Amino acid sequence: MPNLCFFSIKPFTGGSYALHQGVERANALGAEAVVMYLKRFKGGFLRVVGDQIRPTAPAIHHLKIDPRLRDLGVPKTRRAWRDTHFIVPECMPEAALELLKMGCPHVYIWWLSVDNFPSSPIQTLEYLSLFRQCSHLCQSEYARAFVEGHGATDVLMLSDVTDLGEIGGIPAMHERKYDIAYLPAKAMGAEAALQELGKSFSIVALEKMSRADVTEALKQSRIFLDFGHHPGKDRVPREAVLCGAVPVVRKQGAAAYPKDVPLPDDLLIQTELFFDEPALAERIGAILSDVEKWQNTLQDYKNTIESEGERFDQEMRILISR
Repeated sequence: MPNLCFFSIKPFTGGSYALHQGVERANALGAEAVVMYLKRFKGGFLRVVGDQIRPTAPAIHHLKIDPRLRDLGVPKTRRAWRDTHFIVPECMPEAALELLKMGCPHVYIWWLSVDNFPSSPIQTLEYLSLFRQCSHLCQSEYARAFVEGHGATDVLMLSDVTDLGEIGGIPAMHERKYDIAYLPAKAMGAEAALQELGKSFSIVALEKMSRADVTEALKQSRIFLDFGHHPGKDRVPREAVLCGAVPVVRKQGAAAYPKDVPLPDDLLIQTELFFDEPALAERIGAILSDVEKWQNTLQDYKNTIESEGERFDQEMRILISR
C-alpha cells in the first residue's frame, strides 16, 4: 500500500500533469506514491471499505491518458489505507471534505491554482474549515497568501516543473515567423484586441497543436501574449521563456507576485489596457521594437525556470519526510 496518494480527476488530458509529475518525483526520491483517478458517482468521490479508502465510481478500463502522463509511468491504485497521506488538487475540495469525514488524518490540498477553487461555497463554514483542518501545498506565492489569509497554518511550498524535453536550436529573433503567439482558450473577450493587433503584427494561435507543435510555434514567435488571469504560475509563459520568446502578461493573480512571475514592469500589462485596443497595440509595438533587449533581460528568469527540478525535489523531500 502507498504512503502518498495523489488524486486526479482528469486522466484524459494534460491538465493533471503536475499531479502525475509529483507521483513520479516522489517515487524517485524514495516514497511509495500512486495516483488514484476519481469521478463523482452516487453523490460522492470516495467510500470507506474496512480501513481502506476507495473511489465510488466503477473501475475505468482502457483509459485514454494523455501521452505526457502515460510517459511518466506512474503507478495507479483504487485503494489506500485511511492513514495514507492524500494529496487533493484544489479543484476537488469535496474530496478533501469526504476524507476528513472518513477520519483520514493526513489530508493535503495542493493549490496548483487559486481561482479554480469553487468560489460560491467558499464562505460557508464547511469549506472554511478545510483551511484549518487540512495541510496545504502551494504552487505559488499567490496561493500561499490566499490560504494563509483564510486561516491555514500548516503550509508548505510544492511548485512544479516546466519540462519541454529536448528543445533544440533557438532561432534568432529576426529569423522568427510570428510577432505574437497566444492561447485562444485564455483570450475569450479579447476579440477586438486581437483584431487590432492583427492589423500590424503576424499572430499565431496555439490551438489544435501537439506538444511538439506548440514548442515549435513558441520558438518561431517573438512575443507570447498572455490574456489569462494567472490562477497560479502558468506553464506556457515559462515555456515561452525557454523557447526564447518574450512573455507579455496580464498583471493579475500570480502575475502580480514578483516571486511567481519575475518579469519587468514593462512586460506586465494592467487589465484595463486590454480594453484599449490602440494603446495595447502601441505597447506591443514598443516591446517588439526592442525585443532582443527584453530577451537578454530574461536570462535570470530562464535560469530560474531551468532550476525548477532541483527546487521541486527539495520541496518534495520535505513532504516525504512527514
